[in-house]
Amino acid sequence: MRKIIAVKQSSWWLGLIVLVELLAQTYLPAYGSKDLAAVLYLAAGLAVGLLPLFSKQLAAVSPASLPKSLAWLLFTLLAAATTYFGWQAIRAQALDHTFADMLPIIKIMGERWLAGEEVYAIIPEIWDGMQPIYLPVMWLAYVPALVLDFDMRIMNLIFMLGVALLVLQPWRVQTLASYLLRFLLLLVLFSYIFYAYTTFITISEEPVVVAAYACLAFSLRRKKAALFIIALASCLLSRYALIFWAAAYLLYELVVGERREALIKGFGTLLLVLVLLVISQGIFELELFYSLKDAYLDSFQNPDLLWRTQNTVSKNIGIARFLPFERLLSLHQLMFWGSLVLPFLLFGWYHFGLRQKGIPLWLFGLCSLKLCLVFFFNFNALPYSYLFYTSTTLSLVLFSEWILNEKGPSYRKEKAAPRQ
Repeated sequence: MRKIIAVKQSSWWLGLIVLVELLAQTYLPAYGSKDLAAVLYLAAGLAVGLLPLFSKQLAAVSPASLPKSLAWLLFTLLAAATTYFGWQAIRAQALDHTFADMLPIIKIMGERWLAGEEVYAIIPEIWDGMQPIYLPVMWLAYVPALVLDFDMRIMNLIFMLGVALLVLQPWRVQTLASYLLRFLLLLVLFSYIFYAYTTFITISEEPVVVAAYACLAFSLRRKKAALFIIALASCLLSRYALIFWAAAYLLYELVVGERREALIKGFGTLLLVLVLLVISQGIFELELFYSLKDAYLDSFQNPDLLWRTQNTVSKNIGIARFLPFERLLSLHQLMFWGSLVLPFLLFGWYHFGLRQKGIPLWLFGLCSLKLCLVFFFNFNALPYSYLFYTSTTLSLVLFSEWILNEKGPSYRKEKAAPRQ
């Protein structure tokens, strides 16, 4: 009984920290202090990534007390409310490149691809000549809407409902308390992006990235290489913030873990990335994609852009808001080099410390991905608000995987997977 109570307490603590992170990205900066929100968001993100690694055991699953029919009913109600408010927001905001050019550019790229035209050619009708820069998955994800001739932003609703499905997992055996806790956390997030901050759905392509990273997090504990390959390739070809984490994870699994599994995942991902690059014409734009990492350097180096950069930084959370304009370039460089080194340091910590304590690789992979994203987005020198949703949503999936762990308190007795 004492162990069960301790496990439940750790789960509630993690849920509370995820709630703080959610509020620090949504309602607190919108209606309260952005400085406080920035500090809390960073602290809560780090805590979400670290707490599962220092808890004495994973959250044990108690005997089921939630009928699956009720779990599906609650998800259906959430989906219905999300669809209603999302559709109202979409109807109220027309696609207009003079207000936000992201989705109009993506629409033209998709239409060109369907017509067999050059996808990455200059778009003369937007800003008198706009170079499309979006990675293949970012625009290919909207092609079904173009083929079936419905508003492409409905795809954003579908992506976010998919995320909700991964968080709630209504097909799983679970307790009413654990389900309602995750349901309420989703309500906090969805009430903001579908009612208070609807531009995330109506003008942004970010739901594609959020869904891809959520799928990757969901795949880490499952012995399904195909799911991992599709998810990782989608992440790499939408926003490659995790590229160094992916390299460290696969290298570690290759050297220490299940070698055959690592080779399948690694080569499978490379093959799928190559196929998507070829069919999307992105294979001819590799230099353009590589340059994206420095796409905003002019914002930090050109004094004439001081007002625009400071306006962006001041309106959003992140470390950048606490630094003067002259330090933003250094922050950008720190973010890049830190993102390169941090994953390998984390896996070194796992190998020489946490692995001996019985922490499974899937859990450390999930927590280390969270920590890498916390660093990447919080140290971003030009922190647009929509970027943070990827890390925030990952916390929801991490919490779900933690609280629905099937192995219970025995996980520290598991031995490391043998090399094959």
